Amino acid sequence: MINTTSLFLAWRYLKPKGTFISWFIPLLAVLGPIVGVAVLIVVIAVMAGFSRDYREAMFRFQAHLELMMPDEEPIHDADTYIERLRALGFKAAPEANGPAFVQTRRRLAAKMIRGIDPATEQHVSKLKESIIRGKYEIEEDEVLIGNFLAMDFNLRIGDKIIVHPTGALREWIKFDENDEIVIEDPGKVYSPEELTVAGIYSIGMHLYDNEIIVTHIDKANEVFRSEWGDATVIKIWTDDPERVHEVRKAIGEDGGFGGLAAVTWMEKNAEFFRALAVEKNLQFFVLVFIVIVSSFSIAATLITIVIQKTREIGVLKALGATQRTILSVFLLQGAIVGLAGVGLGTVVGLLVVNYRGRIQEFIEWAFNISVFPPELYMLTVIPAHISKRDIIIIDAISFVICVLGALIPAIYAVSLQPTRALQHDS
Repeated sequence: MINTTSLFLAWRYLKPKGTFISWFIPLLAVLGPIVGVAVLIVVIAVMAGFSRDYREAMFRFQAHLELMMPDEEPIHDADTYIERLRALGFKAAPEANGPAFVQTRRRLAAKMIRGIDPATEQHVSKLKESIIRGKYEIEEDEVLIGNFLAMDFNLRIGDKIIVHPTGALREWIKFDENDEIVIEDPGKVYSPEELTVAGIYSIGMHLYDNEIIVTHIDKANEVFRSEWGDATVIKIWTDDPERVHEVRKAIGEDGGFGGLAAVTWMEKNAEFFRALAVEKNLQFFVLVFIVIVSSFSIAATLITIVIQKTREIGVLKALGATQRTILSVFLLQGAIVGLAGVGLGTVVGLLVVNYRGRIQEFIEWAFNISVFPPELYMLTVIPAHISKRDIIIIDAISFVICVLGALIPAIYAVSLQPTRALQHDS
């Protein structure tokens, strides 16, 4: 169906003749696929980047597997379980966490307190590598805070913060059998904890860098009014997070962890990553319509060429050109336009992804707006991840759509009668 004659005629009909219109028509046809492919690549790359960067930031602060008691009850004597896990060949560390009120001279806000053992925490997270100022090895009266929290509260290394123990509220304010509020001792007072900022970390995820305060696990147990050695969860780090279910199965078969529930990072963040995947697929489906619309410009361009070349088409048919030859000429024109549009669109899309930071800075400077507020998207920079598979799928689908856009003009050219075509006044 495709031969050198068809390719020669396709290029000859499409090649500009020097006038403005002869340049403008094919340029307009190519611009559609360029824009459509570039937008598709940028959006899909950003969505893939969201998933990758969220996961990387999450593993800086979150373990692959967590053991916990039902109903969020504390795990008593967590060290016994940790030693058993180490005997099985797993890296493990305790953590006591919960909400608390944090106060400075001018601010009071609810934050999440995470109590860790610095010696074992470095085996189950990358918090130590995320310290940007100060030290990681905290004492019992010291804390680590995120860089956004430090800016929000105007805190520096050595500054003091006050943590109000939420465990005291549970002790003094309770519910009776009829769900009525009971205040145990209205006149009782409590002593808040005064802690010193020893280090500032940056995870790269606003949710962590602004909402979580890390302290020693012994101090966290004091804040939560738990017993010494208790933990809310036991965190486990594996060699391959994708095979974490096998680790959970091995722990379950051991029999020494009765009563503890195992939750994987996939289960803990399932809704979030599922939402990202659905949004990526939905945006791909919607943005494909941009390429479909661009195929209309290809169809319009080729219809114009068919009308302009009606007499030449008639001459070709009179000389014995088959319908397959005529059909292949205009389908090849669609392929040439599609190839040029897809190729240039891929280059433009990759350039935008590569220089997205500078583009963001320019837009924010020029229009005085925040393009990517971290408190909304939870990440500090626009993410992007270019996948060869995504590029191939985008280019293949776009190219096929461009070729199909040439189908109607090709069928119209084939349907022309030679005698009427030769009488056409071009």
